[in-house]
Amino acid sequence: QVVSMAAGVWRAAPAAWKTLGGGGALAPRRFFSTNPSKAELPSVALRRRLAAAVSGDRPRPPLIQGVERGALPDAADRDASGRHKFHKKHRSSPATGSPLDVAAVPVAPLSISQSFKNISYSPWRMNLLAKQLRGLTVPEAIGQGKFSAKKGGAIAKSLIEKASDVALRNHGVARESLFVDTLFVTQGPGRKRIKMMGRGRTGLSFIRSSHLHLTISAIDFEKRVGEAPNGSQRRRWQRLAEEAASAQAALQRGDGAPEPATDGRLADLDPL
Repeated sequence: QVVSMAAGVWRAAPAAWKTLGGGGALAPRRFFSTNPSKAELPSVALRRRLAAAVSGDRPRPPLIQGVERGALPDAADRDASGRHKFHKKHRSSPATGSPLDVAAVPVAPLSISQSFKNISYSPWRMNLLAKQLRGLTVPEAIGQGKFSAKKGGAIAKSLIEKASDVALRNHGVARESLFVDTLFVTQGPGRKRIKMMGRGRTGLSFIRSSHLHLTISAIDFEKRVGEAPNGSQRRRWQRLAEEAASAQAALQRGDGAPEPATDGRLADLDPL
């Protein structure tokens, strides 16, 4: 008896597939074989759906948030524009399901990432500059890199200027409103060379390279002022906030264009 019932379900499976919305060309032929011994065993849920489709009793849709799918809402639950309270609660359109309240979505703060690859400079020495410039505002970091006696200072300065130019060109944000969020160094590919020594001896030297990765972000001055540990830090962030506001206002008026940067070409490096 069980085998005969299964055979009946398998014979009616193609019609059930079309009833459930599947096309005849898309139906797997091996699955809908009339011989139960040659067909693959379907899952329990699929067997229930097929049996319900054969008997003519479609399965009831599930419940979501207490509202049954396919049920028409009452007219009393609609507002003047015909919008149902269920969609108002879930902030979605009843026709398309697209979000309506775009302003309620939190906007991520401005963050720009740039990097220099394969710099012929020791990662250990470059990391000393990275620790010095990390956490400073963009104007302060540019000043520190400009007056640094190390070769990595000019490299870091050029990278920071490149990222700040991207923020100005694409987002209209002045340098005074940005700070160096992350600045770290990773080791690049090295080169092996012969090391010449005295008395006819030779050795092996390894020339290292490094990658410099930078991320600048917008400064939340209200948060910095509120979290200042002492009065001097609080006054410092208040002064920086005033400078950033004046620079942004001058930038909007068009009379505060910054000096052109190196754009990542390392033009400030000493050729010697």
